[in-house]
Amino acid sequence: MPLKTEDVLPFLVQVLAAGGGGATIVYFLVKGFGEKWLDKRFATSLQNLRHAQEKELERSKHELQGMFSRIVKVHEREYEVMPKAWYLLHEAYGSAHNALEIGVKYGPDFDNLSGPEFEVILKASRLLPFQQDELRESPHKHHYYQAAMRDIELSDAFTAHTTFNNYLIEHRIFMSGDLAIKFFDASKLLRDGLNLRRMSLKTHDAKSQTFAIEKITSVEGMLPAIQKLIQERLCFEKA
Repeated sequence: MPLKTEDVLPFLVQVLAAGGGGATIVYFLVKGFGEKWLDKRFATSLQNLRHAQEKELERSKHELQGMFSRIVKVHEREYEVMPKAWYLLHEAYGSAHNALEIGVKYGPDFDNLSGPEFEVILKASRLLPFQQDELRESPHKHHYYQAAMRDIELSDAFTAHTTFNNYLIEHRIFMSGDLAIKFFDASKLLRDGLNLRRMSLKTHDAKSQTFAIEKITSVEGMLPAIQKLIQERLCFEKA
């Protein structure tokens, strides 16, 4: 079996340490073997160090790529969520405002329509079949129709608000804190206003109707601030 530098070198060092006539020869042998041994040791250590550095760099690169990928995905969802929430807010606000019955509302005058016109407009209306039958039998058709439409519009408003609020709950994680707070504040105002509107229809309480109008119409004043926050998050001015 051939001798290795690692095996010979310790022996030569011992001879050198003992002195004697062969010390000079041994010195040069140790010097030759020692330099080769050190070079080999250094090369091995350097290779191991480079390997360790490459592994660490690869690990760091993988972590950065993963983090960057997650950030990109979050921002992609954010760019989808905010415009959608903005749209649903307008849907909920418009529907709630419509349910308030502010100002004059025009509708078919069923009391003065002829038979064929009455049936055509009635079937095109949003009244359910049983409501259409009740309207035909009602001595105050216009009053019945207006009351039925109030209920329908209020139901539409509650549905639009529920859709908006559920969307906020589901996607809040993709919104900045200040924006989420403003969205939920608007949602609360709409919900409270609609509950007051429903109470006013049941009790015919004028105060409840007044408070309902105040709460729902106040949402309009929040829209510019919400819009500004959305545009800032979307970097609107840099687009």
